[in-house]
Amino acid sequence: MEKFTLQVAGRTVDLYGSAAWSGAENNLAAQTAGAVKIVYLHIFDAAEGAAVYEKLGGGCLVAAISGCRWENDFTPWPAPALDKRQGKFSGGAPDYLKTLTEVIVPAVEKQVGVPVQKRIIAGYSLAGLFAVYAACASHVFDGVVSASGSLWYDGFTDWAREHYPQGRWDGLATVPVYLSLGDKESRSKNVRLQQNEMALRAVAAAWEPHTRLKMELNPGGHFQDAELRTAKGIAWVVGSCKQGSLCVAVSFNV
Repeated sequence: MEKFTLQVAGRTVDLYGSAAWSGAENNLAAQTAGAVKIVYLHIFDAAEGAAVYEKLGGGCLVAAISGCRWENDFTPWPAPALDKRQGKFSGGAPDYLKTLTEVIVPAVEKQVGVPVQKRIIAGYSLAGLFAVYAACASHVFDGVVSASGSLWYDGFTDWAREHYPQGRWDGLATVPVYLSLGDKESRSKNVRLQQNEMALRAVAAAWEPHTRLKMELNPGGHFQDAELRTAKGIAWVVGSCKQGSLCVAVSFNV
């Protein structure tokens, strides 16, 4: 498995793929095959990134980003903690999005050294919330995978009704949307987490006029087959992006 590691803006970025590092041979191969697709995947740890890439089996490069402060970097505005054991959500996503798009993405693509055809942003849980937020709040990403995304987040449904993924074409591209629901979502003991299916459906309804929607039900809880589900979403988006559209894949499982 090809891998090259960068330290950028206090985060670790593991690049996976045959053109993951600069070099004449790799660059020539990538240029011959056409511009590359890069997935910016926010992860808990390096093992998660490696597992997702292994399950993908190629088709794109993966920039697996770790070292983020999840309760800060991935939340769009402050909100109370889920329970007494966890800290409050501090709402640092706008600042981190600027770091991602202005520092991390340029550093990764300089390292890759070939034209980028499509950028996809992906993540699980709170990182899935951030993926959706980033796709709506910037014109940098051409696709988004939100696996078990925390769309229950306080106020996010209302915000999503006023925003939708724009891509790099100012809303001119059709947006395929992949929705995958966990069949145990409603069994959560946390009242806020119980709202995830309702929130996801509300976001989907708001985006339907601007998108093509596909929904799928997955069995299991929040952390069941997380890497496989993430890879499944990425594979669908990568395949859809071959058609030249902005692509959105959203899934959640409790």
